[in-house]
Amino acid sequence: MYQLTIYTRPMCSDCAKLKEDLARVNISFIEKDLEQQPEQEQVLKKKTGTRIVPGVVFKEKGILNQLKKPIVFTGYEQNENKIQPFIQQMSKED
Repeated sequence: MYQLTIYTRPMCSDCAKLKEDLARVNISFIEKDLEQQPEQEQVLKKKTGTRIVPGVVFKEKGILNQLKKPIVFTGYEQNENKIQPFIQQMSKED
């Protein structure tokens, strides 16, 4: 099972589209709004290597509940076809 964290900014149209798509299939996620939580920008940069939003981080628990290396995407429009399979898998698990 995946845990999804997204890093967003209020005026980001990619962020809004991602959240709409997640809501449509009832996927829960943790949102880090970089305007409300500016300290999270350093976390985003550490995970993705950039400040570009949305930052999309899928974490999966492995054997013995240890977290596997996160699967990370930067931006939604250019990665939508890569992100959608994870979203579909999460919707089947819920």
